[in-house]
Amino acid sequence: LEDDTEKKMLAKGVSTEKIFRVANGVCIPDTPVENFRNEVVSVLFVGRLVPQKRCSDLIKACSQLSKNGPDWHLNIIGDGPLREELESLSSAFEISDKVTFVGYQTDTLNSMARADILVLPSSKEGMSNVLLEAMSVGLPIVASRVGSATYQLGHCGVEFLIEPGDIKLCSDKLNVLIKDVDLRERYGRCLRKRCMS
Repeated sequence: LEDDTEKKMLAKGVSTEKIFRVANGVCIPDTPVENFRNEVVSVLFVGRLVPQKRCSDLIKACSQLSKNGPDWHLNIIGDGPLREELESLSSAFEISDKVTFVGYQTDTLNSMARADILVLPSSKEGMSNVLLEAMSVGLPIVASRVGSATYQLGHCGVEFLIEPGDIKLCSDKLNVLIKDVDLRERYGRCLRKRCMS
């Protein structure tokens, strides 16, 4: 699915003739996101609440968001062993009123279609279906430069890729998108177009 897997296979002696890539695919909804003008900007995380997803970094990044910009709210969709720890962390940073732990959901695409920004701060991914689904509805993305993220987001998203664990840069990128509704709209359209091509 991505460069890292191919490199590992080559390192183990698998010949290039025996390696071929098959990209993940998602169904693309008929209509893209149209709600970038929410009074409270909806930031979304979708994933398992496990260490490699680095949701704690996202909570820390949100705690650094500008107090002078538009209001925001973080919805965390997913469940896992770190949920209690993450809830405590949002309380410790005094943003628990701005963070909702939604729990596991089967229809995440619907939630994406109502959000304004998706964040995926993982330390490890393959070809992320979460990114593909967000792109399919035209949702702007801030993501770690891991797995296939660089390929998936392409030229549209290069400005919004961060290194895993870079909390300040994650916060900075979120600030830019939260404050600039026109940028969110342009970026979302670009990602949706890339997903459809």
